[in-house]
Formats: sequence, C-alpha cells, structure tokens
Amino acid sequence: MRGELVFAIRLYGEAIKLAPNNGILYSNRALAKLKAMDASGCLQDSMVAATLDPTNHKALHRCATAKRQLGMLESATGDLKRAIALAKQPKERLQLQEDLKQVTADLEAQKRAFQKAKQEKEAKRAATNKSFKYKGGLTIEEHSDEEDSKDGASAVADKLQQFEMTAARVVARVQQQAPSARDAFEVQRKEALAEHAKQLHQLQQERARQQEQQQQQAHKQELARKQVKEQQQQSAVSPAAAAPPSTPAAANATASASGATQPPPATPAAVASPANSSTAAGAADPFAGMGLEEVKKKGADMFQAREWEGAKAAWEYVLQHAQPQGPLAIAVHSNLALLHVQSGAAEQALAHATAVMEATSPRDNTFHKALHRRALALTKLGKLEEAMADYRELNKLRGYSVQVENEMNALSERMCQSVPSASPAEPSTSPQQQQQQQQGQERSRKQYL
Repeated sequence: MRGELVFAIRLYGEAIKLAPNNGILYSNRALAKLKAMDASGCLQDSMVAATLDPTNHKALHRCATAKRQLGMLESATGDLKRAIALAKQPKERLQLQEDLKQVTADLEAQKRAFQKAKQEKEAKRAATNKSFKYKGGLTIEEHSDEEDSKDGASAVADKLQQFEMTAARVVARVQQQAPSARDAFEVQRKEALAEHAKQLHQLQQERARQQEQQQQQAHKQELARKQVKEQQQQSAVSPAAAAPPSTPAAANATASASGATQPPPATPAAVASPANSSTAAGAADPFAGMGLEEVKKKGADMFQAREWEGAKAAWEYVLQHAQPQGPLAIAVHSNLALLHVQSGAAEQALAHATAVMEATSPRDNTFHKALHRRALALTKLGKLEEAMADYRELNKLRGYSVQVENEMNALSERMCQSVPSASPAEPSTSPQQQQQQQQGQERSRKQYL
C-alpha cells in the first residue's frame, strides 16, 4: 500500500508539471500524502489547491485534516466552516460537520493545555527569579532562559505562517510557468492525437480486410447455393417435361386417332378468372402464408416421417427466401446435407455440407455436424481418403464419439478391402458394413437434426 501511494504521488507530480495551475491535481496529491502519513506535504498541497480554486471544498477539508494532525486546530476550524458552506452534497456536509465538532473539542482541550502550561511556567518563573538591589536605587532581576521561549500558541501561529508563505510562493511560481507548461501539454496532446489517428487508420484497414474476406466467403456460398439449386433442378426434370410440347392440333389429332373426345378449349374469361388464378397460385406455392421458421419445422416433421421429397421441398423453399448468410439458411443447408446423405444424393449432400463449413467457425457445433455429414457424403462417393481425413479432423475438434469411431472402423475396412478395379462412384460394401452405415446414418439423423 505504501508503494502504491508513493507511485501515485509521483504520477501526480508529473501531471502537475504539465498543468501546474490545476488545483484538482494538487488536491488529489494532498490526499495521497495524507494517506501516506505526510501531514506537512498534505497541508502544503491542499493550501495551494485552495488558493488556485477557492471553491474546492475537498481541498479545504484535507487542509483542515492536515492542520489538525499538526496541532493547528484554530485554523482548521476556519477551513472546515468554509468547506461546509461550499459543500453541496448532504452526506459530505454531515461529514464536515462531524469533523468540525471533533476539531472544536480538540481546540478547547488544546486551549486548556496551553493555559495550564502558561500558568505553570509563570509560577516556575516567579519561584526562580532573583532580584539584586544596589546602591543608588538600582535593581537587577535575574530570569531563567525559558522565559524567552514562546508559548505553544505562538509557535503554532508561526508554523502556520511559514506554510502560508510557502504556498503563496508556489502559487506565484506555477502561475508564471502555466503558459510554457500549457504549450508543452499541447505538443504532447497533438502527438497523442496523431498516434491515435494512426491506430484508427490501421483498425479501419483491418476492418476493410475482414469485410473483403466476408464478401469473398459470401460469394463462395452464393456460388455453392446456385450449384445446389442447379443440381436440384436437373434432378427434378421429369420425362413429361423433357418431351416436346404438343400443339392443340396435334392433341386433337391424337385424340381422333384414339377415338377419345377432347374437351373444348378454355375461354379467355375462364383463364383470366381470379378464382382460377388464386387456385393455381395456391397449388404452385404450398407454403404460402407460412413463416420461414414454420416451414423449416414442417420440413423437419416430414424428415422424421421419412417423407424425403416433402422435407426437401420445404427446406429448399426456406433457402430461396431466407438470407443467404443468415443462421436460418445455414441450419437449412445442414439439414439438407443430412437429407441427401439419407436419400443417397451424395453430391448434393457434399455441396450443402461445404456451404455450412464455409459460413461457420471450426469451434461451432454446426461446423462439426457439417464436417460429419461431408464425411458421410465422401464415403458414399467412394472418396475414402478424403472421408477419413474429415473423420480425423472431427475427432480433433469434437473429441471421441462412439458413432464416429464405428464409422471410421467401417471405413478403414473398406479402404483395406478396396481393389484398384473398383469404381469410385460405386464402391463394393459387405452387408455388415452397409448395416453399420445405415445404423450410423440413422443415429446421425436423430442426433443432429
């Protein structure tokens, strides 16, 4: 504690050099000196602070406290009365009034002690004084050396006067030094501002670099999403859609050949009917009027019921309307990765899992799920080395898992049993390995959805 006070006093001294006419700095250093049991130093600084700022009631309070410790009680009462008049907070005013009562009691006791000492001194002097009478009426009295010494009150007054003179000299000196100190402070302030501007520029550059990286990452995610969408559109092409459109004449000809009667064509009024258009819109958008979270939950219910196409349609609807980089889109990408792993669309599962990993951090649990699903997709694609690398990375990030360990063991057996002539896209697996994979996928579906 003592070392901290000395350090604080030194720092206040350095601050005073920069702003020598700042009364608050002197007042704070006075408090530090008071706590360090330096009453004389506290009195000196608090008197300077009170001279520089007569409205500083804290400086007057510390001045009175130091005077009380030095025995200058009468002057301390005056300082406390001034501080009470300046204090605005009721709590501070009550504390000052309590201190004033104690100082007043000490002052009465001090006066009694000084009076008693004076009486004892006079009695002693009367007893020791000697008078000698000579011829011609000349009388010479002999006094002791103690008579020339001043009493206690006079000594206190002289000591207080010395402090006041010293404080006045300090105030006069700091007022002369204030302009030059202000210039030095201004130079240091400009240097600090320049350094701050430099750091701010560096921070802005770092933020710009991070934003550029985020934009690049977002662009990659968008490309991956488009790729997934194109693959989904290609897989959704039906033979009927691939056939060339038939004209009404051709349809009639076919109907005539088969002996069937074609219904008459719809009138323009019927085509433009609002009821018909609303019915078509409802059929085209089965999730109209539902929120994205509600659609996502509906897809999860369908997935639990093994309705793959319904879950896929719901989650793809969410992807089309959600923010590409938002948490909802990331969660749906992760769900679609698992769905495609379960349904056997390994390429699409790989694309969705990769999109999740590019948008999340390796510390996130979502990243771990995507890494696991990517390993499953790679296994289905026959990319066994890459799948094993993902499994090992998953163990490092998430720790030991019985399910992952079993899948790795099955993958190791496949890698040992694989032959060069085997096609990567259609790797041969034993019934036991297929059963283990199906069990792992089922556990993954229940655990990570």
